[in-house]
Amino acid sequence: MLKTRKQKIIFSLFMSFLMVFGMESYNHIIATNSISLSSFIIPLFELCWLMATVIILQALIGSKLAEIIASKFVNIETGRPLAIILVRQISTVLVMCPIMSLVATFAFKNGFNSSFLSIWIKTIVINFPMALLWQILVAGPIVRFTVSKISQ
Repeated sequence: MLKTRKQKIIFSLFMSFLMVFGMESYNHIIATNSISLSSFIIPLFELCWLMATVIILQALIGSKLAEIIASKFVNIETGRPLAIILVRQISTVLVMCPIMSLVATFAFKNGFNSSFLSIWIKTIVINFPMALLWQILVAGPIVRFTVSKISQ
């Protein structure tokens, strides 16, 4: 678990980077219906503003809501560490996927128009399974391992 301010900052920056990179690559692959090296090249400006958006929304909304949801399923204070981690990851994706899909709908899918709601829901449905798997199997383990090594 994150204890120091340094750990929290490193965790937030690295997690937002990996989640944005993974989800942007995934959405590019979906949009082009092909996988190539260019699928994994994200413009620096896009990466930076999306990371900032994730960090701000996670701090303002995501973290609090995810904690409330997680606390319904596991005791954060006394539960098994693996159960706490998995429930927190799932809760975070449950909150952040719809929020970031809303941001993506505005930013990349013609903003607010008559089909906005259906586009947003479709974006959530397409992104949720990947976000959950990416968080549990890739980003979460890599970030926790890295933060634990840096913080020693």
